Amino acid sequence: MLADILSRIWEAVSQAPPWVVVPPDEAGVIVRLGRVRRVVTGGCFWKIPFVERVRTICIAEDSSDLPNQTIESADGRRVSVSGYIRYHVVDARKAILAVRDYDTLLPRQAMKEIAGAISGCKTLRLAEIESAVEDTLEEHAARWGLSIDEFGLTDLSSSLVVRIIQ
Repeated sequence: MLADILSRIWEAVSQAPPWVVVPPDEAGVIVRLGRVRRVVTGGCFWKIPFVERVRTICIAEDSSDLPNQTIESADGRRVSVSGYIRYHVVDARKAILAVRDYDTLLPRQAMKEIAGAISGCKTLRLAEIESAVEDTLEEHAARWGLSIDEFGLTDLSSSLVVRIIQ
């Protein structure tokens, strides 16, 4: 009888332990009954089983390649562009709660900003496009708890498109 009770207690504790271990390259948000209690970084922390939930996120530097995209410039030329972004999480609370998937959203926002900078630009100067995009991208990233470490265009080429109709 006592062994049965102890085994049930052990089973409950093993399914929902009263602690959480957060790896050193991650940060976590402890949520109690729908409210954020605190933000934790690498280490072992106590939590109330079944009442508190921990959501973790990697805070190490990450990078994302921007896919090749063709954009029409202000003077009617077609420009092919691709790039990269290096970033890291600076505010785990915002990165977890303010945006669902910043790994997808950040490259999409970057491509949108690149398209806006190129379509509104009469002269295609790499430095001007990069600085305009990086400034607006940093504003968006700050709202999501991210910091842009580096942004760059890897490919910027003008192309001629000819369509043959039969």
